[in-house]
Parts: sequence; C-alpha cells; structure tokens
Amino acid sequence: MYWEVPNDGDSPVFTSSKIAPAINENSGANQVVYTAIANDTSTVIYTLKSVDDSSSFTIDASTGEVTLTEYVDYEDQPSYSFTIVAIDSFDNSSELAVTLSINNLDEVGDLTLTLNEAGTGYKVTDCQTAASDSLEVPSTYNDIPIIGIGENAFGNCDLINSIIIPENVTEIHFTAFDGCASLQSITFLATTAPTLGDEFADTFTGIADETVALVTIEALNSFGGFGNDWNGLIVSMSASELSVQVAQLTEKITAVTAERDARPTVEQFASVAAERDSRPTSDQLATVIEERNTAIAERDARPIYSLKARIDGQRDVTSDPALYNLVTQANYAAVVVERDARPTAEELAVVKSERDARPTQEAYDAVIAERDARPTTDQLQDARNGSIVINAENGEVAISLKVEESEDLKTWQATGERITKTVQLKNGKKFYRFALDK
Repeated sequence: MYWEVPNDGDSPVFTSSKIAPAINENSGANQVVYTAIANDTSTVIYTLKSVDDSSSFTIDASTGEVTLTEYVDYEDQPSYSFTIVAIDSFDNSSELAVTLSINNLDEVGDLTLTLNEAGTGYKVTDCQTAASDSLEVPSTYNDIPIIGIGENAFGNCDLINSIIIPENVTEIHFTAFDGCASLQSITFLATTAPTLGDEFADTFTGIADETVALVTIEALNSFGGFGNDWNGLIVSMSASELSVQVAQLTEKITAVTAERDARPTVEQFASVAAERDSRPTSDQLATVIEERNTAIAERDARPIYSLKARIDGQRDVTSDPALYNLVTQANYAAVVVERDARPTAEELAVVKSERDARPTQEAYDAVIAERDARPTTDQLQDARNGSIVINAENGEVAISLKVEESEDLKTWQATGERITKTVQLKNGKKFYRFALDK
C-alpha cells in the first residue's frame, strides 16, 4: 500500500538568502560558496539557470550546494551572479537570483597579505598557484613590515622553484610550503632563523628532499651550521651572498682594527704609568715642603747672625709620549681581543693627568736637598749679641785674650802681652763665659 501525494499546484518556496556569504579573492577554486534551501510538500531538486555567471558554478541537485569552480580575483571580477531553479515532483518550479561578492585583499604580485590586529605587520596568507619560477616576498607593504608566512600560504604552488624570505619575517606557520614540489631553494635574509615551534610543525612538508636553505653568514649558526639539516632543509649559502658577507666582514675587521690602533698599546700605557709612579706624590712633596717651611720659620725667628740657606728649585714640563709602531692582527677575533685588552684613551688620559699632577723626581730631590742643607734646631747655637761662637777641635777649645792699655779710656793700645787658656770640653752642648775677678 502506498500514498500518492496530490499535486497542490504550489511551487517550492526558497528560504535561503539572495546574498551568498562573501569570499576572499585568491581563496582557491572548487569551494562550496552557497547552499540553496527551498520548501515544498514533495521532493525538490535544484538546477542552475544558464544566465549571468552560471558557467562558473555547479550545483548538487539534491543538497543545493553551489560550488565555485574557478579561481577568483577581485581585480578581474569583484562579484558573481547566478540563478537557482527549484523543481518539485510535479514540475512546479521557482527561481532565486543570488549574488556572491569577492573580498578585495592586500596583494603584492602573486601574494595575498593579511594585516595583524595591532596593525604592526603583515603575514603572507596565500599565493596564486599559477606563480612560477623565482618568487620574492617584499620586506614591507604600505610601509608596514611583512613579519610572517601563514598556514599553507604557498600550498600547492608547484611551479615555484625558489622563494626569497625578507629579513623581517620571524615566524613561518604550519604547512606553509606544502605541495611546493618544484621548490629547490628558500633564501632567508634575516640574521637569525625564523621561529617555527611545536605549533608550526611540518612547515616544510611536501617539498623536495634536497631543497636548500640559503642563509646569511650571521644566521648560519642559528640554522645549525653549513651543510646541516634544518627542519628538512639543507643549510647552505649562495655564492653572491657569501661574497657580500665576506666584504661586510672585511669592512668590520678594518673598523675594529682602526679602533684598536687608535688606542694606546699596553706597553705605552705601562710606560706612562711607570713614569707616573716614579714621581713623588703630591702628599710626599707637601711633607717635604712643610719640613722646609718649618726650618725657615725656625731660622727666621733667630737674629740675623743665625745660619742662612738658599732655596733652589725647578719644575719640569712633560710632553705627550711619542708615537709607537703597532702590530696589527689579520684574524678578526684576535684583533678584537687585542683591542679590548688595551686601555682606552680615557684611561691613559687619567694616568697622564695623575702623573703630571705630581712633582718630578728632580723637584722632589731639590726640596729634600735644600731641607737637609739647613741646620736642625739641635745644631743651632745661641747667637745673641755679645756672644762669640768658637769652633772646637778634638774636644778642646783655645781661648786667647789680648791685653790693651789706655790713659783716657777712649784710646786703647796693645801692650804686646797675651793670655792663653785651653779648655777641655765635656760631652754634650755647653756654654762658657769668662769674667774678671777683683
């Protein structure tokens, strides 16, 4: 037993929208872009009406899924139109005209770029599969750096044989080069290897086994070293890159050598330091001057008959050290080590300044000699008016008195008589005086 549904004469009613969800340009062909839905009391089948852009689509008669069969580019065609026909079991039909918009993305040649949320960097998110031969990713777009390669960005680009990645790219995501079967080399211009990490595993799946990573000399170690395997790529360097890097290294060696040669040598520094240390310090000179001034004060406190001394001094003028011949090193690392082992010009200037602030050895010796030439307090004898200082010899002193006579106590004449007495001196300082006894 079965029931036959009578023809109600009504056509299917569409409940799906007239506007298909927009898709990004360069998003690939053969993708489902729309699903038609029509209600009816009987079974509904779907077809495309041969108008507008129907040749670019196919439709599943039972599910109503509409597939875009071609690769879309906003610059070629920013939107598509197609008409769906819904037919019920009694050949009652209805139509729905649908519009599909294509999103315009940032593009550079064959590449599609997506700006991050912060607006600080672009990521390569797609590449046209028609791209071929050598492809270079630009370093910036609209003055904003390109910093990453997105998931499956170069997927199935099997006509590309080489790709150049700019220095700003720091991250490469999952299966970024999947299906690039003709890829022979990827050039990395950065000074360090980009981040892959666990979440970016299988980045280089689907490429040839002998694909090489051409890197800069600065980044060589971060890629594991020349000839080693780095995530499935063989690490190497291009001849031109090697030539450039050698030139840059030569320039750096020259600069470091010049900086080294501009500094004093260790021998020069040691010579100036030794000359400085051979001079007396300011404190030493001050001590000698203080001793000298004390002796002067003691002398000047005595009558004019006291011993006197004369001060002679001199100053020196020290010029800069003469230039020295320096020996350069060919090896870059050795040059750096030698340069850093030397004192800087500032350190040399400090030592020179400290040296020149000190008196010379000659000035120091002159002050000491002047000091030592003066008598000490113990050596000074009482030199008051009316006193005579007589030098002793062998512990004895001879005293001789001359006798004079006068008739008026004004004019005196020698009588020719003389009184002589030898006095034996005792140990220690002694003072003697002589008086007439009645």
